[in-house]
Amino acid sequence: MSEARRRRLLALAQHAGVVILEDDFVGDLRYNGKQLPSLRALAQPGAVIYVSTFSKMLLPSMRIGYLVADSEHYQRIARLKHVDSFTSSNLIQRALDAFVTIGRYDKQLRRAGRVYRQHRDVMVAALQQQLPPGCRFETPEGGLFIWLTLPAAVSTEALMPVAWRQGVTFARGECFYAEEQRGAHGLRLNFAANTPPLIEEGIARLCRAISQVIDSE
Repeated sequence: MSEARRRRLLALAQHAGVVILEDDFVGDLRYNGKQLPSLRALAQPGAVIYVSTFSKMLLPSMRIGYLVADSEHYQRIARLKHVDSFTSSNLIQRALDAFVTIGRYDKQLRRAGRVYRQHRDVMVAALQQQLPPGCRFETPEGGLFIWLTLPAAVSTEALMPVAWRQGVTFARGECFYAEEQRGAHGLRLNFAANTPPLIEEGIARLCRAISQVIDSE
């Protein structure tokens, strides 16, 4: 989301009188372009609750996150956390604090960024070479995902079972919209988990599935 759209979102939230919960779990991961300010950094006091995690960039099994909130929201969330899970491991928190303080986290971000950028570039190249006409996507400057838009005649509902038979899957666009129908022709692809050869094979299978659905219309 561009800075201009972020500011527009903040204005809409202020007009509606609602607080935004900003889940910025891969905000530190940037491949090119400038680092964009978070909604929290752009907002007026009390307008945004910012949450993030260390598990994506370090260890998925290390379920440690953090939040930044104003006093009123912070106190309420802290009470809910205490009721839900009492406390997170002090040992893990102290180890993580030392890891961040001595600069190891920044080093890990750079290392992860190199790996994920390669994965992104492999997926982008495969999509550019094999996507059927009418499909489109934009190359992300950060994060772990590519958003793909299908032709108007192809829905994710129709594509999903065909893709399954090809041995691939994706996150349906409907999952990311309050009005589900607006995401009926979009899908999210994750390039983080698999190796470049598997990414290339997966995109080839996905593109075959899309072509099959297009041909059946």
